[in-house]
Amino acid sequence: MNQRCIRSRRELFRYLDDEMNEQQCHSFELHLGSCEVCRRQLERHLEIETSLISAPIPVLSDADKADLLSRARRRSSEIVARSRPRLTLRNRWIPSSIAAAALVLGTSVFLLIRGEWFSKNHEQTSSPERPVALADPAVGSSPENELARTPSSFDDHPPTLQTSISAERLEDATLTSDLDRATIHQDYLRMRQAREALREALAGATAGVPILDDLEAGLPRLASSPLLWKMLSDALEDEDDSVAANAARALREGMEASRILSPASLVLPLYRALERECCAQDAFAALCRIDGNAARELQLAALDRAHLRESAAQFWARASDESRAPLQQRAMLSLWRRSHEDQASLLVFESALESLEVTSALQLKLLLLLHREGAPEEGIVAALESASLAAQECIGGALTRERPSRNELSFADALVLAGLRPDPRWIPPLQQRILGRKELPRSIDVLARQPGPQCLEAFADLYASSSLGENERRMLLRGFSRVIELSGPGAAELLPLLQDQERSTTILSMLGRVNTVTATDRLIELVETPALPSSVRAQASLLLAQGTVAPGAERLIELLERQKAEQPGEDWQPRVAASVLVTLFELHGREALREGLMALGLAGSRHDEERVVRTARSAIAQSRGGDPSRALESLESALFHP
Repeated sequence: MNQRCIRSRRELFRYLDDEMNEQQCHSFELHLGSCEVCRRQLERHLEIETSLISAPIPVLSDADKADLLSRARRRSSEIVARSRPRLTLRNRWIPSSIAAAALVLGTSVFLLIRGEWFSKNHEQTSSPERPVALADPAVGSSPENELARTPSSFDDHPPTLQTSISAERLEDATLTSDLDRATIHQDYLRMRQAREALREALAGATAGVPILDDLEAGLPRLASSPLLWKMLSDALEDEDDSVAANAARALREGMEASRILSPASLVLPLYRALERECCAQDAFAALCRIDGNAARELQLAALDRAHLRESAAQFWARASDESRAPLQQRAMLSLWRRSHEDQASLLVFESALESLEVTSALQLKLLLLLHREGAPEEGIVAALESASLAAQECIGGALTRERPSRNELSFADALVLAGLRPDPRWIPPLQQRILGRKELPRSIDVLARQPGPQCLEAFADLYASSSLGENERRMLLRGFSRVIELSGPGAAELLPLLQDQERSTTILSMLGRVNTVTATDRLIELVETPALPSSVRAQASLLLAQGTVAPGAERLIELLERQKAEQPGEDWQPRVAASVLVTLFELHGREALREGLMALGLAGSRHDEERVVRTARSAIAQSRGGDPSRALESLESALFHP
């Protein structure tokens, strides 16, 4: 147990009593999410509180009452004996001692009166037809007579309320909305008859029809009063399932209509009602509308009940307000960990993830937690794609921000999210980060995941930048290779980028150095694209000869045959054909060169093969050293302009 746990134990009751401010609650709930020991401690306190509230009031026996009075008299005598006046300045505490003795006696008498009266009154009102008579106790008003009263004297003169009321005249009963606990005790008979009338109304209610308005119409004196909500919460424990179900439905309607002004007293009755399937759904819906730390913890605990797990999962998936964010994280992580148990739990988690409302950085952090826990990437990506504009701006802001605040994303978090949810908007800030050498390997990896030609353009500009060294360029080549492998941009996508001569040289150079099958295919496609300048096509052809992944002779010969088909049309570019012949000779030798000349229709005595070979070798050497244009021009002249 660390210091944070010790501090959390001290703050536990302040949290349950809603005595913390928002920042303290947030910090406390974050600790609960990461500390299982403190979480179990909180659950134990909630269980103890529930048990104490639901426990019956104990009834004192005659022996206990006599013992209590005897100890109170003895204690008061000791206090009075110790408080005899003395001729000192300490006499000032004598009145306090006498007051303490009087308080002990008064408390003892009150407890006896209350317990005896409640027990006796309950016995006399057990039959609803029997009226209760009020009889004043014949006791003097002196303190001696008050102390001399024995328990049997209360049995003879119970201080009950004289009244007679029937269920048919319940509407005429003077029940007010400001009844406190003492009033409820004094009007016990009225309460009982009101409960019976309410129970009959609940038992006869029609399922699926709004019930609260009908209840208040039948019991107008109870309409929207705290007494009505108390009676409905008690009805949740009725043995009749229909009564309990309709009581939960009425409480849900009251919460939805905001008629219950002090719902905190309903938290524990509603939570206990979650155990009964007949009323669990309505009780949970009502509980979800109650705010406060204790209510939130019980809302979270609803995930432990199999018949409520789906409803609780949907509730927490939509709990996007900032005050519930730490508990939302705990709920979603709990659902994911439970999803390994069976297929039903997995479906519940997937449904909750699909319903997750991503509106701020807090939900983005939740997705990061799920990603680290191994949750399905498809569901996380779908949640990111449906995220609000504000949440997406959080990602872009974190990519450019140097020092995030507590509730904001860090740059490392933003990199993960930008990799999961590619967007062209992330490219400029990533490019700046790479130039600044911030998280360089990861930034390059995330940049490679971004879509569109903007990504290739960014890689070309970075590769040509003079601010990066050779090691950084090698990392850029690996990232560029990943772009080629993942997106496989064809000639149509590369065409706009290759119109610029400087950028086209950089991109072709990078393609030539990647040395993958995909890069070779892209180079061949460029050679076959008539819309490109002949210099670009020729350079792409010569780069094929320098790569380790060489195309076969058959494919190069097919290229030459298509070149011959273009002759003498607008797409005919003799320099491209010459460069292909050079590549064919370099990769596959003199025999392949002879076949290439035949494909172009150039085989014969007029064309000296040795001269072609010498020119091809010169072009290869020049292409490796720099510009091969002079050698290609010479070969073109020898082949097509003898």
